[in-house]
Amino acid sequence: MALNTVNATSVPEEGSLHNGAAAIASDICRRSREERREVLCLTIGEVFNPFNLFDGALVPNQILRSPDLLPSEKLVFARLTQFAGSNGRAWPSVERLSEEVSLSVLQTRKCVRCLEEKSFIRKGSRSGRSDEFEFLWHAAYETGEKRPRLPASAPPQSQVIAPPPIAGDRPTLLLRIAQLLFCQRTACCARTSQSITNRPSRV
Repeated sequence: MALNTVNATSVPEEGSLHNGAAAIASDICRRSREERREVLCLTIGEVFNPFNLFDGALVPNQILRSPDLLPSEKLVFARLTQFAGSNGRAWPSVERLSEEVSLSVLQTRKCVRCLEEKSFIRKGSRSGRSDEFEFLWHAAYETGEKRPRLPASAPPQSQVIAPPPIAGDRPTLLLRIAQLLFCQRTACCARTSQSITNRPSRV
């Protein structure tokens, strides 16, 4: 009769667990942000860490804080910067731009005109194509960087924004996910090994 045993190699040690988790964490880092979101298997309403999970436009803090720009103008500016290529120019059509920011074509055209008048961008023409936009250095960028103030009762900012870094500055959440996946793989291997051991031998 076969004994109901599990090979010792199927039980992960602390060192192998960490190494296996690190390998899986490295694999997750190489995945696209969409693939990372799928790995988390989140449900609607569940709390999650948004760090490095989404693609999107970068809005400079100076633009966000500028009292000279309306929120819609900041939104259009941010999407324009995302369209910019390595040469620093962007050429989306107004129709495409309006779809990307969920504004009407009329509103989008007005925002673009205001950005020009306020010297944040400059519009040029391309023969038979959409307009080309260049970005102008503005006095708003010369203002000093100011960090938002936290309430007196709030913990230090380092405790609020991000968890303590781990190997390679990967977030703690990523390591936990990797450890979970590693444990699942190990458990699967253990069950497979056990089923093979328990299988009666044929004479």
